Amino acid sequence: MRFNMQSFTKRKSGFTLVELLVVIAIIAVLVGMLVPAVQKVREAANRISCVNNLKQIGLAALNHHDTYGFLPDGGEHFWYPRTKLADGAPHTGPNQHWGVFYQILPFLEQENLWRNPSDALVENTPVKIYMCPSRENPRHIIDPWGMSKRTVLGDYAGNGGLDTTGYSWGILGNGKDGVIVRRPDGSSLRSGSVRISSITDGGSNTLMIGEKVFNYGLTGYAQANEDAGWVDGWDWDVIRWGRYQPARDYKDFSDEAVRGYHVNMQTAPIHLMGAFGSAHPGGFNGVLADGSVRKVPYGISLAVFQRFSSRNDGEVVQLD
Repeated sequence: MRFNMQSFTKRKSGFTLVELLVVIAIIAVLVGMLVPAVQKVREAANRISCVNNLKQIGLAALNHHDTYGFLPDGGEHFWYPRTKLADGAPHTGPNQHWGVFYQILPFLEQENLWRNPSDALVENTPVKIYMCPSRENPRHIIDPWGMSKRTVLGDYAGNGGLDTTGYSWGILGNGKDGVIVRRPDGSSLRSGSVRISSITDGGSNTLMIGEKVFNYGLTGYAQANEDAGWVDGWDWDVIRWGRYQPARDYKDFSDEAVRGYHVNMQTAPIHLMGAFGSAHPGGFNGVLADGSVRKVPYGISLAVFQRFSSRNDGEVVQLD
């Protein structure tokens, strides 16, 4: 019998079907193990970036305090235009209708944007520091009020506290016991400008600005709490309240969610629409009134979170 070495070599050079399936199975297992690890690494990096955003935002708010003697406020009604001086320069708080994230722009090396004379250009300009990298950004929506203007959303909101004085359509209250309050108007219904000395519970025990929960099921569509963008005056686009349990982002494109904006806002899930939260697992990031940043767990006791959100109730709490 002749032994054909060349023929034998050719037969052994390829993979059998079983061998190929085994290799594919091994690769699938490795990919299945690798993808979650990559996602965890990416999320860890995103959270670090988000924490850095909030550190800079907190520092800007404190620098605002050092410059003017009080913290930035939440501005006025969402439909109000930016308040300008006679020469066209922007007013500062407490005489500015646009809210906290507009008021701190000069302290974030964004004075040129703050001074730009075009309201439309400013509200359609993404500010990277106002965007959490765990979400799809920048997010634009078309103005729902028929003005055909584009607006850029942000991912952070000021702490409006617990007080419901002045509750009306679109807002929970005037923020009298919060850190970011409604623009003072001299009335007893509103707090005056907040100073560090006004935070009698202590800056290290009181939330100033945090991430806000988002319904990504309606991304790109106007929602009751996402329709005016980061420049917004006193409204839940830029203000959230400690009355509600913090929550992770959710997906809801049901008729009820849409009706919450388009028909009757009172039917919307206000406990989510007015809440703090984020896209991060486990909890949201918040900057306290002393400038430190903490992770606030979604499972925090609501009673504790409410104390953490009031600046002057005399009940001091600290997160573990």
